[in-house]
Amino acid sequence: MVDTIIDYSEFVRDTNIGTDLDSAFKSQASLFAFYAGKYHKASLQADKFETLMKIAEAKIGKDFRDLSAKEGTKITEKMVEAHVITQPAYIKAKMQYHEARGISDLVKNCLDSLRQRRDMLIQLGANEREERKGDMAMMANPVAAYRRGLEKTSE
Repeated sequence: MVDTIIDYSEFVRDTNIGTDLDSAFKSQASLFAFYAGKYHKASLQADKFETLMKIAEAKIGKDFRDLSAKEGTKITEKMVEAHVITQPAYIKAKMQYHEARGISDLVKNCLDSLRQRRDMLIQLGANEREERKGDMAMMANPVAAYRRGLEKTSE
């Protein structure tokens, strides 16, 4: 059975920035590490199912070759391949591999999303610093700020 490894709606909740930038900054590295661990697990799972698929393919092919040799029937590699890919055990193994690979790809995309989140947090932090500079300049010279405000309203 293939483990889904990731709950996508949980990922969306985990990565939501909201209005608390400080919390988002603090959680970014641990979120990335957590989902990197999930990606590692998903990759290992996909590799495992790929190996199981190849084992099923080899076993079914060997059994078919052995039976054909026992019966004295000449076969080609195309015949072996056609036999293998139609067997339920191989089909099941291949479907599990594709499902595991899809999960691995999804978790990898989640990591890419976390990289984009990091970049967005950097930009939001820079914007907030610029806003604070303006606020501090206005507090440093309230009379000039007041006059600037009057000049804008009289235009």
